[in-house]
Amino acid sequence: MWAVIDAVGGRRRVRRRRGGAVPDSRAAFDEAAIRLNDTIFDSQRAYHGGQVVLLNVDDGAWTLLDPLQLCGVPRKNWTVDGRYVAATQRGEPPPWGRMRGAQLRLLVSPPADANASARRTLSRASLQRLAADALRGERCNLARSIKECSYQEALKTKCADVKVRPADSAFAIELGDRGGHCQRGALLVEKALRAALAGSGARVERAHRCADFCRPTFRLECRGATGASTAGFDAAVRAALAEHARTVPARSAAVLVFAYGAELAEWEDALDHWSAASFGHGADLTLLGATWANVMQTRKGSGALHWETEKHEARWRRVLGGCAAAGRCALRTVTEHLRQTAEAPYADFERHVRPLAAEAGVALLSQFSATWSGARLGVLRHHDTTRIHFSDAGRRFLAQLTLNALPVLLPPRAPLPPVGTSGSLSLR
Repeated sequence: MWAVIDAVGGRRRVRRRRGGAVPDSRAAFDEAAIRLNDTIFDSQRAYHGGQVVLLNVDDGAWTLLDPLQLCGVPRKNWTVDGRYVAATQRGEPPPWGRMRGAQLRLLVSPPADANASARRTLSRASLQRLAADALRGERCNLARSIKECSYQEALKTKCADVKVRPADSAFAIELGDRGGHCQRGALLVEKALRAALAGSGARVERAHRCADFCRPTFRLECRGATGASTAGFDAAVRAALAEHARTVPARSAAVLVFAYGAELAEWEDALDHWSAASFGHGADLTLLGATWANVMQTRKGSGALHWETEKHEARWRRVLGGCAAAGRCALRTVTEHLRQTAEAPYADFERHVRPLAAEAGVALLSQFSATWSGARLGVLRHHDTTRIHFSDAGRRFLAQLTLNALPVLLPPRAPLPPVGTSGSLSLR
């Protein structure tokens, strides 16, 4: 989406430049991209939730709207954790120790008759030192580059970012931004606290909460700021176009919508319940982008994709049928990436889904062969250490391939008017 905006932008192109962060990003993130000469803007805001861009196709001006601005969806509900969804839908307690968006908190309450020694032990500074000491072995050696840390070491480093905050008459000890990765650290801190406060009468309680990835369903819906079922997504977009008419007049507007879904369960839930409130409802084209998760499970020893015919065909029929029912639909196959370095699973995946897409009337846009070859020729590469996202050259190529292939794969809804008539097209 951002490669398309960049191509249309002309003088208004949004590029990272030295000396300041692009809006919605961080200076360090921008600087790292500039060093790699990967400067196409990719918003940090609502990236794993949903984004709407109003694009002026005449002059390249654009406006980004996140789910809060457009639909009143709170920030903590932009993204979703499947474990939280499963637990809440079954009426079970959230699995705090495994949740991506959990905030692991320990609540330390002093006794009413705490003496001076206990009060010193229970001070904010003392609790901060105690927690830091307990987590000393949970931090990657910062003398090394963070890129040299293993994935688990990097998670531990995040978990060692302890904050002690006042909470009523107690202190809340919070671990990291993604507490679900920090279960071991929380146990270490809790053990150290209980040992230090033994006999003091102070209470140490777990007070975990959902701080992010808190949507209780995979569906991202536009129901208005009040939460009531209002006119839905289309009405929200029309209101946004009216609000931003000076920048993006309706006659020049293209509405580009991105909604995140990494796994089939997310697509199934969204498309099974597709309605006027659905984020992206009313699209001229829905483009499903299959992800690396679709080619990661392989049969042991064979290197071939693990595909259970009855199970997987049923799920893909459900997704593709739901997408076709929502309107014109195309499926983009998995692009090459460094999490799967074998060629066979990609080819197996395309072989299995191609007849299912044809059966559902969904166009199939194959992008694996081109990206696989491009990466091995050195023409395309992956951005920094993400192993998934392509650099600028790759993004431009994928955008061009997609936009050029779709008119061939998807017949126009109505015949184009003859050249020279009042309805003829003007290409800019």
